[in-house]
Amino acid sequence: MMISFRKALVFVPLAITGCVGKPVAPPLPALVYRPLPPPVAPVANWENGRLTPGIWTYTKDARGGLALYGLPGGTAALSLRCDMTTRRIFVSRRGSVAAQMTLRATSGARVYDSKPTAGTLPYVAAELSPADPQLDAVAFSRGRFLVGLAGAPDVVVPSWPEVARVIEDCRG
Repeated sequence: MMISFRKALVFVPLAITGCVGKPVAPPLPALVYRPLPPPVAPVANWENGRLTPGIWTYTKDARGGLALYGLPGGTAALSLRCDMTTRRIFVSRRGSVAAQMTLRATSGARVYDSKPTAGTLPYVAAELSPADPQLDAVAFSRGRFLVGLAGAPDVVVPSWPEVARVIEDCRG
């Protein structure tokens, strides 16, 4: 079968344009090494500092819920106790002298009076109502909270569920 001259004039240029290769991309510019800026010094505050070493554990006994924070096998650096008989929460930490105890969360801080406990190890405790709004602030603090005691280093601990569980034990 023969193709007419007119048809060839129309289809040959179309066929040739279909054979054109892909366009070549322009070359990429050469990469230039730029050193990173020097690291920013960490902010020296409790929200960005190191946590006090340890983990939270929770237990419940006849008196109520108890959350302990410290190194496994050691004495607790901090404890939260729900005393069901009095419906009070006791925040205790190592110490032997009555002093102002600060509970600091990301949303704010509050100061409480503390007094030595009657235990064999030296601890001081602050007594709080389960309805105290600072307990909610501590339980929902962003990642951590601080328990300060005048004249002693701060205890900075993670805000784990064990804390909220003790609080809820006293509210329930």
